[in-house]
Amino acid sequence: MARQPSRVEVLKQRYKENANIKQHWHNIWEFCGEFVHTRKQHFQSTGIPGEFLTETLFSSVAPQANNIMASALLGQLWPNGARSVRLARPKHIKNTQEVKTYYRKITEVFTGFLDQPKANLIPSIAEYLLDQGAFGIAGIKRRKTGDFTQPLKFSSVTIKNFVVEEDKDGNVVTIYIDDKYTVRQMVDSFGEENVSKSVRDKYNAGNFNEKIRVIQVIEPRMDNAFSFGNKSFPIASLYFEWDTSKQLKESGFLQMPIIIARFAKAINEVYGRSPAMFAMPAILRLNVIMNILQVASEKTGSPPLYLLDNGALGPTIVDTSADALNVFQTSGLGEKSPIGVISDVGDLRPLMELADKLKEEITQAFMIDRLLDLNNETRMTLGEAQIRDRIRGDSNTAVYKRQMSELFTPLLEGAFNDLLEMGHMGVIQGSAEEQEVIDRGMEPIIMPEAVQMALEKNLPVYELEYISPAARVMKTEQLQGLTTFLDLTGGAAQMFPEAPDNVDIDTIIQEIADLTNIGEDKLNAEEVKQKIREGRAQAQQQNAQLQQAQVAADVGMKQAQGQSMMMGAINGRPKG
Repeated sequence: MARQPSRVEVLKQRYKENANIKQHWHNIWEFCGEFVHTRKQHFQSTGIPGEFLTETLFSSVAPQANNIMASALLGQLWPNGARSVRLARPKHIKNTQEVKTYYRKITEVFTGFLDQPKANLIPSIAEYLLDQGAFGIAGIKRRKTGDFTQPLKFSSVTIKNFVVEEDKDGNVVTIYIDDKYTVRQMVDSFGEENVSKSVRDKYNAGNFNEKIRVIQVIEPRMDNAFSFGNKSFPIASLYFEWDTSKQLKESGFLQMPIIIARFAKAINEVYGRSPAMFAMPAILRLNVIMNILQVASEKTGSPPLYLLDNGALGPTIVDTSADALNVFQTSGLGEKSPIGVISDVGDLRPLMELADKLKEEITQAFMIDRLLDLNNETRMTLGEAQIRDRIRGDSNTAVYKRQMSELFTPLLEGAFNDLLEMGHMGVIQGSAEEQEVIDRGMEPIIMPEAVQMALEKNLPVYELEYISPAARVMKTEQLQGLTTFLDLTGGAAQMFPEAPDNVDIDTIIQEIADLTNIGEDKLNAEEVKQKIREGRAQAQQQNAQLQQAQVAADVGMKQAQGQSMMMGAINGRPKG
């Protein structure tokens, strides 16, 4: 009977199959690294630390365009750090003052942890966006630190170090991290008793800096019926040595610790397509032209010369490089200057014009014209400028939505779940979790009963509200439609007083707050709003009663005055 392959052997075979698919991309990634993201090269070769990485690069337009695009996208999607997002109440949880206070507090805690410098979130997003512009695929890793006061740490994940596998719906479900550990790192990370014998021998021999290839596989767990602890978690994580197939460590996560996103995708492809790939024809042509212009400029400043030598034969190859000196015999040349310029480079303006067109093509591929408005020549009214900004923003909506749905939303949802597990997002009053938070020297946030019930029913307990220019752009059309509706309804009310009866003002005010990124903490809770309305109704009723009393008093006074005048007239009439 044939031996069944071990779990590591199965994973190793799956890795090889998926790595073969990735291998087809190495050529284009090499170009993207060489001409766009110069810090990340050597997909088909081995680099040397400190080597010169821009030796064949004659134009910096593409690297600059990628940097500008990454910075602009960061400013559009994450302008204020973690305060670019808000934890909001789902509609199925009633808006009470207690609930409102709870969401305000957890938002402060959530954004505070993400904005900690040691959390490294903003640098990770910035590096991720650079990889997106160059390679079309990148990721961010989230891990728990074990430190209750600084609980999360983020880092970018580059395509050089991972292989992905999709499910039938095109979602990345399996991630293989291909890394190299030193012998010392192997023992420190996994324990001397868990590494292979060959690694232990190297460690005991003092070969601490020798590199060992290690693969980590992260994917949904298929069978956890007989597992306990984190080995029963829905996301499995397994490390093994590549050379020896020795399993090093198995654990698990409640949700994916690494979020992989693609800038754009072609049909039936696993890996993403990037702006650098779209612009690569122009990038390569511009690099050649800039090389030609550089050589031509050198020749113009220091042209190649000839030197006449009577009786000696000239060289078989004419050197036309800058500062070159070629010796020719004078026989048959007639009268010529003994020293002169061999050739002229000619008119360079057509090449320079072509270079300008290619630069524009590259910057458009990186959306610089849509992300930044650098038009300082055309005077526009405020309305024209707003229309222009809206058109520019609308043209980027697809990019914004993909980044928010593939990266930011799952990344932030994972961070919320991690913090909820540690008790930072609220605890039940009187629970062991509350006491644990108190013992750590922190003030617990008490979870309202309505939120507890939602958790028990497995309902959403929060919504992510993005507070960014990108989010505002995607809501502009809806806000404008709502504003137009209110204007028309108000105008119609002058002719048809019953027109406002169709308007649910509470719903409209809530929607306007959502569309303008005004948090619910700026709006009154239901009970506060009800008290205000009850007080207003009572005041109106009292005012109406006072007005009625005033009218009655006025009527009574006028009646009394009329009776007095009548009696006076009667009393003062002469007798007949």
